[in-house]
Amino acid sequence: MLWTAQLPAVQLSDDQRFNTYTIWREVKKAYPERTSALAMAMIANAWDESRIENVCSTTEDSCGLFQLYAGGNEVAKRLAAESPDGRLNPAKNTRGIIELLEQSGQQVFAALDRNATVAEIAGIFRRDVERPFNPEAAGVATEQTARSIWPVYGNTRADDLPDLRWVWVPLSPGQLALAAAVAAGGLYYMKVKR
Repeated sequence: MLWTAQLPAVQLSDDQRFNTYTIWREVKKAYPERTSALAMAMIANAWDESRIENVCSTTEDSCGLFQLYAGGNEVAKRLAAESPDGRLNPAKNTRGIIELLEQSGQQVFAALDRNATVAEIAGIFRRDVERPFNPEAAGVATEQTARSIWPVYGNTRADDLPDLRWVWVPLSPGQLALAAAVAAGGLYYMKVKR
């Protein structure tokens, strides 16, 4: 059984869907009481940064869902130094941006506390946590992105959003193959070690 949550109203590949659920899962672990609004805002940011794809920029040393820049902060430098590059692991990239949120996201938390909309939270997140070249303009653009990819929820206040729920979620063929391989490896390990 897996939990599910709202997906953005854009066409997503299996990998993008997996990455979206990874963001939801990591936000739920870090902020269970604020998951929906924060995750939706972060997903809007990931859409603007990488189209929720696990890629590296062709113009600078930025990688992953949130395009963490290796020359920027200590979190990105630490992840970039891993082999393979930790920024390309969707869960690590999301945990890295959550670390940055904890360092510089005071206005994001203030927006959550004052029951701002998902779009407002997304714009503040982009401006204060992602810190792009032109933060004000990028924040406004991400507010528009949030309204676009979350047409039902973009203008919804944080406290009015639905919570995550546990349900059965159909897996893609690739995800089923991975689960089967992991299970087979575990069974083999248990049989050999006993």
